[in-house]
Amino acid sequence: MSQSIQDSTLHDRHTASDGSAVAARPTRSERKRAESAPVYRLASTIHKWGGLIGAVWLAVLGLTGFFLNNNGLRVLQQATAPRWLTSEQLYQNAGRYVVHLLQIDPNDAAKQIGGGPRGLWRSSDGGMTWSQTNFEGGATPQIFAIEPDPALGWGRLWIASDKGLYVSSNKGETARAAGLAGERVTALVQGASSAEMYGVVDKSKVVRFDPDMATNVETLELAPLPEEARQMEVRLHSFVRSLHFGHGLFDVATSRLINDTGGLAMCILALTGLLHWGFGKWWRIRAAAGARSVSPEAKRSILAWLYRTPPRRQAF
Repeated sequence: MSQSIQDSTLHDRHTASDGSAVAARPTRSERKRAESAPVYRLASTIHKWGGLIGAVWLAVLGLTGFFLNNNGLRVLQQATAPRWLTSEQLYQNAGRYVVHLLQIDPNDAAKQIGGGPRGLWRSSDGGMTWSQTNFEGGATPQIFAIEPDPALGWGRLWIASDKGLYVSSNKGETARAAGLAGERVTALVQGASSAEMYGVVDKSKVVRFDPDMATNVETLELAPLPEEARQMEVRLHSFVRSLHFGHGLFDVATSRLINDTGGLAMCILALTGLLHWGFGKWWRIRAAAGARSVSPEAKRSILAWLYRTPPRRQAF
């Protein structure tokens, strides 16, 4: 076997005129690797930039997923995005989502009041101009319902918000807290008599109160529907949608915790990956330019901070 290896080596080696050996001819496998090198480099470049683009988008999806899972946050509803970040279509349609609710005074159609997640406004000229309602304490609640008083009508307007129940006695110019402080009141309706109104807290709990004593709130215990009165099968579309938003397998609190953790983990994973690549790229560029390189200890400290692991000695 050693003789065959020697013969093969001699066959691949050229001899110069002075008898000295020159470099061996490339083997077949080496020629194939050389031919495929451009394809490999192209694939490597596509893979690298595809990974970086995917990491950026993964960070966006993780962060936006966390916010969408908590879309009741006031800042999401009332803060505005920079103009340069919004598309022209979104910018042109932005005004359509400000007012979700509208009430018109039956005795004077020029007086109107409108509200939504961004606040409450009033108009005295049929909607030509609008002024924002001044809430007690400078509050800026999200508005979920506006209901005239069952006895006084527009003389007393009831307002359901994410900060509780408010009431206005001057047709929307000002509003003061009336009850259910800190509760997310999502619906209001007049009762069977002028001495009662009903509300819904957080889309789950029904309450009843007397408009003249709104601080005295009675929670109504509602029995669940019998099985024969409700649909027992869940559509596949509903299940997939709930699973996508993290609500499909567990109770609300557990699902929200899992979804929030997953969203933030995706964002952190993508950002730390980008930083790991970015620092390495930056260090190599600086070294190639002859700039003073970052010490190995500093590099280890930076990477250890990114991944929160004890620094390990490694060659850079």
